[in-house]
Amino acid sequence: MAIRNRVKWRRLLRWLASRLGLLCVALVLALLVGELILRVAGTPTEQPQQQHRQAADSRFLACDHDSLLGWIFPANAAGDFEDDRSPIIIHTNSWGLRGPEIDLDPANAHIVVLGDSYTFGWGVEEAEGFPRRLEHRLRQQYPELSLTVVNTGIPGYGPYQQNRMLEYVCRRLRPDVVIATFSLANDPVDELRIARFAPDRLAQYTPELRDPDSRFARLICGSRLLFLLDQRTRYLQTFLTNAGGGALRRVDDSFAHLVSACRELDTPLLMVVVPQRNQIRSKGLSARLTSLITRRLRAMPAKIAERHGIPLVDLTSELREVQRRTPAYLKNDAHWSPAGHEAAARAIADALPGSWLTRRGKDPE
Repeated sequence: MAIRNRVKWRRLLRWLASRLGLLCVALVLALLVGELILRVAGTPTEQPQQQHRQAADSRFLACDHDSLLGWIFPANAAGDFEDDRSPIIIHTNSWGLRGPEIDLDPANAHIVVLGDSYTFGWGVEEAEGFPRRLEHRLRQQYPELSLTVVNTGIPGYGPYQQNRMLEYVCRRLRPDVVIATFSLANDPVDELRIARFAPDRLAQYTPELRDPDSRFARLICGSRLLFLLDQRTRYLQTFLTNAGGGALRRVDDSFAHLVSACRELDTPLLMVVVPQRNQIRSKGLSARLTSLITRRLRAMPAKIAERHGIPLVDLTSELREVQRRTPAYLKNDAHWSPAGHEAAARAIADALPGSWLTRRGKDPE
């Protein structure tokens, strides 16, 4: 009986192997035919990132390369930004940051907000962004205090560059409070992108998802079919990479450095979690699948905050509440509407301990 069973299993395995072999041959032939058709049709192979940069530069105030930060806006400049309503003029101060000139009066309590395009205020006027609204709220809550909120948000920045931006700010002033945002949408994948250039080649940064000099990248660029598939799945690749272990480990390291830097400055740090838009707007099977894939990513901020003993504000519930009444996001965009920024400012103002803001008046200078 045992011999007969072994013979049956061998026959089954040979049958499966032959079918798999035929399937592989058919797949290879299909790929070759597809490659031939695309070459005859003359499908372009220009990198989509280059197309994006060209489109962005035509409408948006272009950044300058910088050896410390990677990129930053030119100082005292202005440029157009187009959203779904009307062009928005972006004005920078002498630091190359969005907003008015920063009051360096040492009597002021300076609250430095680190972050990316959400902090920057992508798609809304400067006065509508949460840093400026936070400043307005805090001045109402503490009318006896002189305080300034410094918006250091630059589109595309991840936690690594938040560390570098803190260095940049500390050359000019000593922060009294630091607020660091953690965007679940793209901070981890941004860490992988910047890691190819940090710390010595930041001025050469390009935003490709993978190393353009790698064998895999060259293979894709050399094939019309693989290039087309790569283009069509770029969002999925980014989404999965953003939730991957390698990206999350880099985020963990960067926040550990940020916590250490704030402790050396004796400056309190608040972490603010910016959820992905699909956490707020998606429903049904898509939402459940996304939640499953990003479970480790969504749990990470709380673990970082607990490990380092820093307070955390998760904006998920506030943005969901806004979304029930009015759009929390811009039309056809993953960034917040003015209502979303107002909700973020309210949640952060409520979470900031009053002692953090009043201690400057008690400390001897």
